Amino acid sequence: MPIGPDRALRALEALKYEYGPNRLPAKIAALQTARRVRLRTAAQVRTLHEVLCHWRAYPDDRTLLAEVERMLAAFGRRPDVRRHRACSSTPASPAPTSSTRSPG
Repeated sequence: MPIGPDRALRALEALKYEYGPNRLPAKIAALQTARRVRLRTAAQVRTLHEVLCHWRAYPDDRTLLAEVERMLAAFGRRPDVRRHRACSSTPASPAPTSSTRSPG
């Protein structure tokens, strides 16, 4: 039976702050599962991205770093990421322009 996105993300989050050589196989397996699942919500996309960024900053070793970097490089091409990006509403705040900047 395939693992769904909720279970895949729970596995990643459970491992997020655990380090050491004995945790590496579980992390790699969780990443490989997360690569295959389709995320249903923007919150799930955000969770995956946060874990990837955390492990990019704090990798256990080069193997994990390489896997994370591959996933981050392809992140924007994921169909679920593109779908949620297309569905997102307006940006949080527009960039200031000459007409919106305050004088001073």
